[in-house]
Amino acid sequence: MSRSSLRFVLGGLVVVGVLLAGPPAAPAQAPGQEGEGPTIKKGRLLELDTKGRVTTLKIETTDGESYEVKVTPMLDFAILGGGDPSFVKPGMFLSARGVMSQEKIFVQNLNIHVFPKGKRPPPGRFVKGQPQPGESLSLYEVSGEIVSAGPAEDYPDYTAIVLKVPGRNPPVWLEKGFQVRVSSTDPAHASAGADVELALRPVRGGKLFPVGVRIYREAPFTAEEVLKETDEK
Repeated sequence: MSRSSLRFVLGGLVVVGVLLAGPPAAPAQAPGQEGEGPTIKKGRLLELDTKGRVTTLKIETTDGESYEVKVTPMLDFAILGGGDPSFVKPGMFLSARGVMSQEKIFVQNLNIHVFPKGKRPPPGRFVKGQPQPGESLSLYEVSGEIVSAGPAEDYPDYTAIVLKVPGRNPPVWLEKGFQVRVSSTDPAHASAGADVELALRPVRGGKLFPVGVRIYREAPFTAEEVLKETDEK
């Protein structure tokens, strides 16, 4: 799954190549281009400095610029990495893009969202998706807390998921060999040296102000690291 499939959604969830649960993202643009989308710069995380409840990220971009970015509710922030099927369990928050067939939504790639202690996840939802060229017209975007997960009745190769979503909605079936990615908004899951994408918007005086940060973990998330924290909440 390429990083080009990731987009910044201000005030929404971050989804890795599967779903953007929020308003449509503006297209990324190269530095110096004009338009509505943010300027995206690649770089490296030099340091995380946490004092009390505030974490400051020290970032150096590939063009030699340095930024100190505070992780606040206004920042579109996420730490992204690989996961495994053990993350698909009741209480976790899932989002995905899937195809409706036979009154079920079939999913191959999904994202599990990990929230800091005390932060409530957003409400779940089922909405008709806007397919990209080559995608099915029966595409749906789904998200919500997992209520139950287990082998589908009479079809053990599939994993049947029930999500906490208002109203009556079709079940989600994960296809055999489904892929899991993890998105965390907890700075504790990041470490210095990680690759970073920084979204910036122009402010008065022509300066660029950081509005979004994506940190890419080299090591996958593990159940021991994340699920224990979730169970303790």
